[in-house]
Amino acid sequence: MCAPIELTCGEFSCTELAECIEPGPVILFIMTWIVLALIAPLFWAFSNLFDKYALDRVSKNIPDFIFFGTMGSFVVVLSLLSFANLGPISNNLLVLAILGGALINYSYIFYAKALEKADASSVVPLFQTIPIFVLVLGFLFFDELISKAQFIGFFVVFVGGLVLTIDRSVLRKFKINKGFWLMLPSSLMIAVSTLLADHVLESVSFITFFTYDLVGFSLAGISLLLYSPWRKTIIKGIKEARPPKYLLYFINDGFDMAGHIFYTFALISAPSAALASVVLGVQPFYVLVLGTLLTLFMPKIIKENISKSEFSQKLLGILIISTGIILISLL
Repeated sequence: MCAPIELTCGEFSCTELAECIEPGPVILFIMTWIVLALIAPLFWAFSNLFDKYALDRVSKNIPDFIFFGTMGSFVVVLSLLSFANLGPISNNLLVLAILGGALINYSYIFYAKALEKADASSVVPLFQTIPIFVLVLGFLFFDELISKAQFIGFFVVFVGGLVLTIDRSVLRKFKINKGFWLMLPSSLMIAVSTLLADHVLESVSFITFFTYDLVGFSLAGISLLLYSPWRKTIIKGIKEARPPKYLLYFINDGFDMAGHIFYTFALISAPSAALASVVLGVQPFYVLVLGTLLTLFMPKIIKENISKSEFSQKLLGILIISTGIILISLL
């Protein structure tokens, strides 16, 4: 997941840049950022389904899943530190960038646990609670204002999350599955990481921030080795791993990285980060559609509950959450 970040294009904001372009190219300019913003969540949707497959069929446990999911970042970090033209960064901002990256990786522990409890198409939409946490934290710590429409959006997203995660078999008892509660700390950690990123990017270049953010992400993966039971599990996974396992995780890292790259370019091109973040809301729909297709045609890879009632519940929850995100981002 990548949180919306307001970027500028040289000396002009992206909105001002768009206004300086002639009417003909403006259409192409608009279409370009929309296409980029639509491609990014598609890559992330594939990554989400890879995650589900890896947890169910490859890693079997969360520490192994997190560690192997970090290995691709090791290679990228070493490459960036060796060859990228990194700008200056103060010690304080360096710590914040590394902390932000670490929080992202630690958030995956809760996300992975939620994936163990529910279908990917029920878990992924709950990432849409991240903007809520960003706005609330901004209100509490940075004196940012929250509009009435955004308050309504919070409630709508929360209701959508409940619709997604209510166990229909015990509906009369109003039981919410554990995936909902596990995704809340995951989204909170990503929201904190987003605010840290926003602060750091005010002073350093994107490539500098991205490199040290990825350093934090990688260090978080290595830190799992400090806990003895997890270290034993990870070492056992490394010893038993075969080339297909490494290939799977490197492909998954590739999808995730591609999503970040496309979304970054979408943010640079879009009139506002809010618009780009709304388009990003199609990710749950992608996961639902791809998960359904894989269940129908490749059930040995992914098998989700696609009964009529379950599919309708997921679709309704996603639609409600998307409506809330529009209220939060655009009004």
